[in-house]
Amino acid sequence: MDVVAVQRLGEDGELMIDGVGLHAMPGGRRVGAFAGPAGPMWGHKGLLYVSGVDGLEVWDPDRGARICLVPGFLPTAHRDGTFVSFSDSVLDSFSVD
Repeated sequence: MDVVAVQRLGEDGELMIDGVGLHAMPGGRRVGAFAGPAGPMWGHKGLLYVSGVDGLEVWDPDRGARICLVPGFLPTAHRDGTFVSFSDSVLDSFSVD
């Protein structure tokens, strides 16, 4: 089964909370959800990576839990397991593979 992760939980823009809904594809049937992640998000090898307030967060969608934090690293792009940030003319990268 292919699963898509969609941020924000709830039915109404004003009542929504930070989190992720997991939906089976094709069809979109919800197969799970958990509160927490907020910020730009990428999927890689079954995990979710979120550029959160405190740094790069790693979430396990099967457990609905944050399993790692890279403090202070706020990526803006991802490709093949490498995350990058660009700030004040400095390019930083972090690879998870």
